[in-house]
Amino acid sequence: MLTMFLAISFIATAFSATVDHGRDNTNATNATLSAKQCASLIKCSRAAKNCDCPTGCTCKFPLANHLQVGYLNGYTINVFPKATATIDCTLNQYSCEKMVVVSDGDAVEVKCQGFKNCDTAKFTGKNIKVNCGENPNAGPSNTANVCNHVTCDGDSISVLCAHPSCQPRLDQSCKAKADAPTVSSAHSGIRLPNQVPGKDPSFYTMPTLSLGTAGFNNTQAKHAVVDAYRVGFRAVHAAYDYYNVDGVGQGLQALLKQGIARSELFVTAMTSPCIHSASNPKRNVTDPQECTALTTNDTAQMLQWLGVDYVDLLLLHGPSEPFNTTGSCSNAVTRLNQAQWQSYKQSLASGVAKSIGVSNFCPSCLVGFSPLPSVNQIQWHVGMGSPKLMSFCEKNGIVVQAYSPLAHGQVVTDPLCASVGNSYNRTAAEVGLRYVVQHKNTAVVVKASNPMYLKQDLNVLDWTLSNTDMDRLNAATEPKGQQDGRPSWGCTV
Repeated sequence: MLTMFLAISFIATAFSATVDHGRDNTNATNATLSAKQCASLIKCSRAAKNCDCPTGCTCKFPLANHLQVGYLNGYTINVFPKATATIDCTLNQYSCEKMVVVSDGDAVEVKCQGFKNCDTAKFTGKNIKVNCGENPNAGPSNTANVCNHVTCDGDSISVLCAHPSCQPRLDQSCKAKADAPTVSSAHSGIRLPNQVPGKDPSFYTMPTLSLGTAGFNNTQAKHAVVDAYRVGFRAVHAAYDYYNVDGVGQGLQALLKQGIARSELFVTAMTSPCIHSASNPKRNVTDPQECTALTTNDTAQMLQWLGVDYVDLLLLHGPSEPFNTTGSCSNAVTRLNQAQWQSYKQSLASGVAKSIGVSNFCPSCLVGFSPLPSVNQIQWHVGMGSPKLMSFCEKNGIVVQAYSPLAHGQVVTDPLCASVGNSYNRTAAEVGLRYVVQHKNTAVVVKASNPMYLKQDLNVLDWTLSNTDMDRLNAATEPKGQQDGRPSWGCTV
């Protein structure tokens, strides 16, 4: 299966920062310190309303003894060189008001979600990421009054407004930086453009993490869907070729019967190409009109199995090319791709799908596509560098969703990932997953049969890799993973 993923910890997003604090750093060092070394150095003073994240440390604020309502209000958070910090303002309402963050470190992430969180806060430095209203589905009392009048003073400060009402209230210094799609949590994450012109809302939000279901039987798929929701997942990925869509549907129905709103679930369904010889459903439909009709029937069958009236994302599993095809899509195959896209556009117009995308498609296979796909699901992991397909997707506003982010398990034992992980007290697998999602506009499908692992997957959102380590990982040429390291099994151009 194309999206069989290893059950190990998963992904995250945190971010970088650098600026002169205007004062000496007495803890300065060129080395990354251990957690034990940092424990005595990380300090917060109630009297001075000041917190320090020393050089070489990884810090999480607030500290355990600063969790009262209104914690970190009026505090100044200093992040020193070679330090990384996560500032969580979501634990209580009215928190982090008038907070000032000054950073000269490798990474700073600020999370603001609750009522009045981060109001009139100021962010100074470089490579700071601020997530305002991480859950776009939360009610007005949770996200409608987040990040009022925050200000930004730096060259690389990113502000994400996952809730549409947040952006208009930002200070002018932050507004220009409020629209860049980014990853913030399993619940929210990446904006998908509305592909129906003039229709509100102007975008949809796809969760950063989606539960993968490849390789499960129907019973396992049902339990995986329910268990994933309980630990925090809100997105599930199903495919015609996985032979378990009925089980995924049973899991979704079990959640809906518990009173969970359909709007809380992001459901992705994937249908098969018209030429498909690798596995069932084997088919060789070469007439474009028949291909369109077949795709429409496949979509209807998926909705019936899933037990839903619509899907949030509908994906073509690949171009109509035999498995392991290299080169570009031929003219005949391009016509079939366009025929399937015509069916998808009909699903979009009728409301059967909120968003439509592809998997394993190269630029040559997208000729004649309008609108362009919102998502392209491809293989991507450490060892693949930055394939041209990644650049193409970024240039054209197509979100990349990675499958096999651990290179079919090879990242787990990769020496470079293990070496990088030692600096963060992380495993090679965590480094590999963090590497993927730290890239702009990238999501991941993850799979685990044990709910404990799924919960751990969400925790990878709590840290970040330094720019230096990202460069090292970008330069890696191993491991290869599947398809000899190619992003797609159906094309290369």
